[in-house]
Amino acid sequence: MGKAKPLGEYPKLLEAAQIWDDKENDYLVGYRRDYSRQKTISFVDKVLFNSAGLTYTSPEYEVPAYTKFLLLINLAVTLAPTDIVIQVQFSDDRATWYQYVQGPFGDLRYEDAAGAKKECLDGPICAKYMRLYLVSAGCDAANYFLMTVKAVLNG
Repeated sequence: MGKAKPLGEYPKLLEAAQIWDDKENDYLVGYRRDYSRQKTISFVDKVLFNSAGLTYTSPEYEVPAYTKFLLLINLAVTLAPTDIVIQVQFSDDRATWYQYVQGPFGDLRYEDAAGAKKECLDGPICAKYMRLYLVSAGCDAANYFLMTVKAVLNG
C-alpha cells in the first residue's frame, strides 16, 4: 500500500472542497455552484482623476465561487477631460494579470462628451482573481472624472 498523497492547496472559501481528479492524479479545488448567492464588491470608491495619465489599480478579489459579474459604473464629469478607460483583469495566480477583452470590455472608454453616466455591463467570471485597472487622459485640476465602480457577483 502506497503512502497517501497530501492534499493540494487548501480552499479558502466555504463553498470549496478538495476533489480527487483521476485524470490529473491529484487533488483539485472544487466549488459548489448549486447555491444561489450574490455578493457586491467595491473596486473603485469615489476616486478623483484630476491629472493627465493618472492610473488606478483596484483591490483584487477572490471570485471563483461565482459565475457572472455585473459591473456598476458611476461616472461624474467636470468640464472637458479627454477620456477614462476601464480594464477588467483576471489572474490565476495573483502575479500575472490579463485584460478581459470580449465585447464592450475590449475598449471600455468614457469620454467627456458623453457626460455623467450610471451604467452596468455584465460578463463571466473567468479566473480565480479579479480586479480593475483604470487610466485617464486629458485631466487636470479643472477637468476631471470622479469614478465609483462596484460589481455584483452572482453564482
